[in-house]
Amino acid sequence: MEMGESVPVAIPSQKQKKKQPFTKQKRWTDGDNNPCLTEANASYQCLHDYNFDRERCKGYFANYKNCKNFWGKIMKQRRKDGITPVLPGPEEREKILGGLTS
Repeated sequence: MEMGESVPVAIPSQKQKKKQPFTKQKRWTDGDNNPCLTEANASYQCLHDYNFDRERCKGYFANYKNCKNFWGKIMKQRRKDGITPVLPGPEEREKILGGLTS
């Protein structure tokens, strides 16, 4: 190539949108995949409201931990019983929680 020659550059007419991978962050911020999203958001909000004073948010943390333990046990039992998906969908979760309050 001589000095002054231009190199042809291929310019795509349209960039194709790549599908974003299903990351851990996406998984835990999606209500369909995180049954404890409400409790998690309440914990974060408490931390924000009280300038990250963890002492003042212990109740929220305990609630979140109880939620995670409860759904963890449900998932463990469903896995043991061969039920798929191991994490119930939102509609099924409502039925499970409704059965506890009755």
